[in-house]
Amino acid sequence: MTKIITHYGKTIDLLNPDPDTICLEDIAHNLSHLCRFNGATKYRYSVAQHSLYVSNLVAPEHALPGLMHDAAEAFLGDVITPLKSLLPKYKEIETKMWIAICRALDMDAHVPWEVAIADSQAYLAERVALIGSPITEDPDIGNFKGMVIPEVMIYEDQKPNDVKHAFLTRFHVLKGRSVL
Repeated sequence: MTKIITHYGKTIDLLNPDPDTICLEDIAHNLSHLCRFNGATKYRYSVAQHSLYVSNLVAPEHALPGLMHDAAEAFLGDVITPLKSLLPKYKEIETKMWIAICRALDMDAHVPWEVAIADSQAYLAERVALIGSPITEDPDIGNFKGMVIPEVMIYEDQKPNDVKHAFLTRFHVLKGRSVL
């Protein structure tokens, strides 16, 4: 079985996602309830909060892909990096989902390298602020040598519905739409 039912009642086939079954509200809802770091944090911190953070770290022209870079996790879950590398088909499934999301939301599927850098910077800042363990204990530290850790922009214990609203508002503003 490869289909899921979303919060807003859509049926999505994980192996063959149809853009017509994807809606922004499901993405915002799910990401605002999905915890970063597999929940191993000092307090609740969602993937939507991380996405908002990344969106604010990049230049304005990259803010939309910064906001949406983890959108596939809304349907696939936030698989921790060490596990993701052990799942050979995961990247293929994630790419198909990303393309379907981009088509559904009229977005370019290309994610600029600036977003990848900001994502890594956010990871470092979040790692320190949310888990408290020194970065030097990270087994992937080699990937981050010399990277600047940005000012931490993390807000404790935000309610999922507040984060969902902030995510939706940011998306609409970045797409040039009016926000109610």
